[in-house]
Amino acid sequence: MIEIIEHREKWNKLIEACSCADFYHTYDYHELDIKEGEKAVLLHFREGELSVLLPLILRKISGTPYSDATSVYGYPGPLTINCKEGSNLNSFQEALNTYFNDQKLVSVFSRLNPFIPYQELLLQGFGEIISPGAVVNIDLTRTEEKQVKAYHRRLRTYINSLRKAYTINKTPRPKRIDHFIDIYYENMRRVGAMDRYFFERDYFYRLMESPSFDSTLLSAEDPETGEMVAGALFIQKNEIVQYHLSGVQEGHLKLNPVKLLIDEMRIKAHAEGYRYFNLGGGVANRKDSLLEFKKGYSDDIRPFKVWRHIVDKEVYAKLVQEKHGGSCIHLPGSCQNFFPCYRCETSKLGR
Repeated sequence: MIEIIEHREKWNKLIEACSCADFYHTYDYHELDIKEGEKAVLLHFREGELSVLLPLILRKISGTPYSDATSVYGYPGPLTINCKEGSNLNSFQEALNTYFNDQKLVSVFSRLNPFIPYQELLLQGFGEIISPGAVVNIDLTRTEEKQVKAYHRRLRTYINSLRKAYTINKTPRPKRIDHFIDIYYENMRRVGAMDRYFFERDYFYRLMESPSFDSTLLSAEDPETGEMVAGALFIQKNEIVQYHLSGVQEGHLKLNPVKLLIDEMRIKAHAEGYRYFNLGGGVANRKDSLLEFKKGYSDDIRPFKVWRHIVDKEVYAKLVQEKHGGSCIHLPGSCQNFFPCYRCETSKLGR
C-alpha cells in the first residue's frame, strides 16, 4: 500500500531516516522547484521491514481529465530502507501501478541519482531506464594526493595561478549573496540560458536558509578592490556534495576563478568527510565543452540515468498524436531526448 505524504514535517522525517538521501529529496527543495498548478508528493511504500520513498511532482494535462508525474530538476529517484539484492519488489511495483492508475496518470518520469543504491533494482522491468548522458564525480574517499593527481595537468597549473590572483571568501553575508545572484544572472544571459534557469532572488535565499541541508557559497574576489568577480553555490547532505550554481563576471572569463572555487570546495568537503562531489554533466546532458571542463577534475565518470514509464499507453499515443500529428521527426519511433513526448515543444520537423 502507498501512503501519500504532502506535509513538510512527516516528509522530512522519512527522508532523514535514509542516510543516503540527497538534498533533492527534501520537502524544501521540492517547494522551491514546483511551478504553479503542480503538487509535490512523497510516495511511501512499506512492507515488513522494507520501506521505499519516491518523491514526485504531479501535473495536470491541460484540456484532459488526466495528469502525469515528473521529478524535481537534479538527482532524486527512489530511496530505500532495508532493501537488499534479491528482494522481492513485485508488491512495490504493483502498489505504484495502482496509485498511478487511481490518479489517472498517463506517464511518469524521474531523474535518478548515480550515488544512491538500489534505484535501478527498484524500477527494473517497470518502464525503462536510459542514460542520456554522464556526470563527473570527484571521489572524496581518495587521498588528497590521488584526488589532485586525477586533475588534468593544465588545470593544476591554472589553479595554482588563480590562488595568487584572487582571494577566496567563505562568509555568506546578504550583500554577497545579492552580488552572487547578479553575477549568476549575468552569466545566464551571456550563455543564452532558458527562462527556467533564471530563478527568483528568493530562491537563492530560501535555498541557503533551509535547515534540511547545508549550503556553501564561495566567492573569488579581487584582492585589491575586494569586489566579488565569481561565485559558486554548493549543497551538501549526508555523503554527497552537489555543485549547484555558479557564475563569473565577463571580464574574468579568461582566467575563470570558478575553477579555483571548485578546488576549494573539494578540499573543504574532503576534510569534512563527504564521499561524493558531483560536478554534474554537460548542458542538457550533452557531450559538450562544459562536460569536458568538468572532466578536468576527475576520471570518475558515471552514467546519468532517468526512469520513464508509460502508465496508459492508449491515452499516451492519443496525446502524442494530438500534439504532433505526423510532423514529429521521431514518430512513430521512440524519442530518446524528451519524455513525455506530448509535452515536447521542440521536436517538430525542421526544428
